Amino acid sequence: MVGMRLEIVQMERAMATGDVRSFLHGNWQFQAFVASVSPNTMLRTVFLSLLDLLERHAVTLRPVNAQPLPEVLNARLDLYVRMANALEARDRTAVTEIMIEHNTGTQPAAEPAT
Repeated sequence: MVGMRLEIVQMERAMATGDVRSFLHGNWQFQAFVASVSPNTMLRTVFLSLLDLLERHAVTLRPVNAQPLPEVLNARLDLYVRMANALEARDRTAVTEIMIEHNTGTQPAAEPAT
C-alpha cells in the first residue's frame, strides 16, 4: 500500500506545480498498483499492458465538457485518496463503489504524442 501513497504524493506535487505529465505518471502508477493486486489474471494482464501503452504514447491531458483541467485532476486525486483508504481498510463495498465512480465519472482525455 505504500506504493499507492507515494503516487498520491507525486500527484499532489504535480498539481502544485502544474506538471500534467508527472500527474499522469503518478495516475498510471497508482492504477498499475491497483491492477497488480487484482485476483483476475486476464484483467490484470490486459490492464497493465494498456497502462504501459498509455505511458509510452500519451503526453498530456485535455479537459472535457468545459470543466477546467485542474478541477478534473483534483477530483481524480480525491478519488485515489479514497480508494487507497478503502483498500487499506479492506472495505470491499467502498472499493467497489469508488471503482464504479472512477469508471463512470468525468475523465480527462489523454492526448497522443505527435
